[in-house]
Amino acid sequence: MPFSTARKTQLEQARNNIRPTKRRKLNNGGTEGSGFKWIEQKGERKVVSTRTSCIPSAVLPQSNHLSYLTPRTPHDHSPNIQWPFRFVYTPQSAPPTGDTVTEDLGCDGKSVGATPMPKHSSLLFVDGQRGFMFERQSDSRTDSCALPACEPKSIPLCRVRSGKFAPSHDDAATALKKINKLLHPPRNKGAGYKLCRLHALARRLCEGMAACLRFYVRSGLSFIQASNQAAIGLGCGIWAARHLRARVQRFIATGELPKHKYGGSSHSLLDDEDFTNEINMFLQRKGRYVVSEDIVKFLADPAVRQRLDVRKKITTKTVQRWLRKMAYRWRKQPTGQYFDGHERADVVEYRKDTYAPRMKALEPFFPRWDDVTGEDQLPDLPRGQRPVVIWFNDSSTFFANDRKTVGWFKIGNKHLPLMKKGPGASATAYDFVSAEYGFLKSRDGESRARKILFAGRGRDGYMTNDDICRHFKAAAKLAMQEYPERTHIFVYDNARIHTKRPTTAPSARLMPKGESETFGATVVGADGRLHKVRMMNPRLPDGSEQELYLPNGSFKGMATLLKERGYDVSRLKAQCVNFKCADPLANCCCRRIPFRLIDMAAGQKSNLELLAEELGTEVIFLPKFHCELNPIEQCWGRAKYIYRKSPSSSLTADVETNMVKALDSISLKLIRQYFKRSRRFVDSYAAGLDGPNAAASEWARRKMLHHRTSPEHIEV
Repeated sequence: MPFSTARKTQLEQARNNIRPTKRRKLNNGGTEGSGFKWIEQKGERKVVSTRTSCIPSAVLPQSNHLSYLTPRTPHDHSPNIQWPFRFVYTPQSAPPTGDTVTEDLGCDGKSVGATPMPKHSSLLFVDGQRGFMFERQSDSRTDSCALPACEPKSIPLCRVRSGKFAPSHDDAATALKKINKLLHPPRNKGAGYKLCRLHALARRLCEGMAACLRFYVRSGLSFIQASNQAAIGLGCGIWAARHLRARVQRFIATGELPKHKYGGSSHSLLDDEDFTNEINMFLQRKGRYVVSEDIVKFLADPAVRQRLDVRKKITTKTVQRWLRKMAYRWRKQPTGQYFDGHERADVVEYRKDTYAPRMKALEPFFPRWDDVTGEDQLPDLPRGQRPVVIWFNDSSTFFANDRKTVGWFKIGNKHLPLMKKGPGASATAYDFVSAEYGFLKSRDGESRARKILFAGRGRDGYMTNDDICRHFKAAAKLAMQEYPERTHIFVYDNARIHTKRPTTAPSARLMPKGESETFGATVVGADGRLHKVRMMNPRLPDGSEQELYLPNGSFKGMATLLKERGYDVSRLKAQCVNFKCADPLANCCCRRIPFRLIDMAAGQKSNLELLAEELGTEVIFLPKFHCELNPIEQCWGRAKYIYRKSPSSSLTADVETNMVKALDSISLKLIRQYFKRSRRFVDSYAAGLDGPNAAASEWARRKMLHHRTSPEHIEV
């Protein structure tokens, strides 16, 4: 059946609606597409060409055929804007034969023709630099009439909707340089780039914006086509292209980077302080060997879930993320300063009342040196006083299988070396070190105080107190012989092998509570047999001696000795179980009191101290558990660091050779740095700081080496 007239009209209108816009040719052979604009000033409509012209501007008649785009905001209208351009106007009464009325408005004197204006047309703003568009009111097709654009004398200050108009090529090129600098930050010196610190999503958006600008600036594509190509490169479509254009426009206008809301709406239960404190309290109650499953079980308790308002099931993976956020790490427990007994009452008392005051008293006599040149600077001392040299003693054992365990290893390597069992052959070095001379040796280097021992059963055995005394005697003679212009003082660890007293020294460890005829010190006689001899008398607080034995030779007993000192022992037992008293300072048993008065505070000197008095020198004992005060400990660490780099060998001779090379490689400058560190700890302890605060003070000094103050929460 033939279509009706109404139906044909509908189809024709539909074809017109979907028909693409045609680009008309101008009378001068050019094509549409360039921009021009017009303004209204003092009731007159002026049309100015983008070409420069000396001809005055045309004044358009008041007609309904032309209308201008009203400003969207009050700030968009500026009556003083000047727009030089050329416009061709055809009145409505003109016949539709193509006759035109041409107005020459350019400075170049060239006349340009244009097609007649459509009926009921409106003058619409397309782009501040690309022209106008005449839109037919009665037809869906759009006819454009524009002239070639050139650089305007001034830019209109009109605001447009973001993303609607294309930016200029100059603005696009400038924005592209900025985005490239964000994606590839240049190094301060040299070629190459730094690592981009942008978020992954923000970096992806910036890369899309950069691709859009590259297509637009370099390929000659339109802004929309460039954004479409960039979106395709990102694996997206038209929606992403539209957003890329909007983000580019916003970046050019404001300089703001693209923002994202990735993860912005999520929150964690750890944001609640009560919940975090509850987890921390549980971890403290659980102890050091806690696992994530323990927290899962803890949060599965209905009472806990109700109290903490936990609504969802907590998984092991979630707990592991929580632990990492709370600064926990699944790793081997790190070790720090040896702290077992470091702050024990008797140790702190000795450190505070004996060691630190003695070292501070000797400090004015210590030699100084220049950190840059290394030259020695003698202290200003009164006549007759000599500088003091402190020699620190210690020992360290080097093992054959003590090798480096960290390095670059290929992943998946199946040909792994077999792990050696045991530490292997060993060699132990006993030595002395000072800040002025380094390791103790003669000036010519021929004689050394270093003693090398191959310890073990069937080898050289083990060091005893007698061996320690012989080694000390040889070292003291060497130091006084080579450096007679100095006063030498030797410092030892507070170990039992060093603090051993004479066999006949008084001790309450084996004293009976009552009188005894057989009690005495056990010594080895000249015939190799054990004999009982009398103990030496201890001293009272006033300095006088207290007799331990009666005139008939019998031992008085602990009860009698305590009564002579003014103690009531009528209700005291001989000793606590296994002599493990709950409070070492309490008067809980008869043995604890004389042990504290005689063994610990009686002033009985050790064999080393007695030998030092004979040799004309002095021995000082470090506080127990205070390896940070002995700089030779750091020398051992440095030597082992170098030793582990030496070739591996199971021979004892190679162990000795590599050990000696490692020890001799430590420079005097490095040794003095170790001494400076140990003296800073002495200063901290002398100021009344405890172990943790002293360590924190040293940490703060290293972290703020170039600052004059330390944080308020750290006492220094």
